[in-house]
Amino acid sequence: MVGAQLGLETVVSAIFDGSGDYAKTDHEAKFQIHRTFEGLLQQLLSLKWTEPSLIVIHGHYLDSLGLYLRHYPDVVASVVNKLFELLTSLPITIQQQGPSNNSRQARLQICSSFIRISRAADKALLPHMKVRLCSQLILSLPPFEIN
Repeated sequence: MVGAQLGLETVVSAIFDGSGDYAKTDHEAKFQIHRTFEGLLQQLLSLKWTEPSLIVIHGHYLDSLGLYLRHYPDVVASVVNKLFELLTSLPITIQQQGPSNNSRQARLQICSSFIRISRAADKALLPHMKVRLCSQLILSLPPFEIN
């Protein structure tokens, strides 16, 4: 599975690296490329993996699509939501040994995915991160009463 992820990253980079070839591509070819990657992204977003080792792989696949997200910023929100979903599905433990170490590695991978996607997607990610982080902060606040 890791080899396929590296292949996907290579293909995405070759198409969307900003060399200008993609910008010169005719509209029909762009549409077909977009539909192909959109379908792949939908498959990745629909996965419900909960095992930390699989979440690491899932994060790698999502961040492989970073350059695609730069060209199609309308799908960034769904990727951000999926990364937060993966991050919050992992248990938080203080222990450094045993299975919790796998969860720690998965959390680090998801955080790395955020960073890699933000670099690749450029400004497309920022508005979605602001909205998501603000909503997370609001939901984590204790309830209060107005007297």
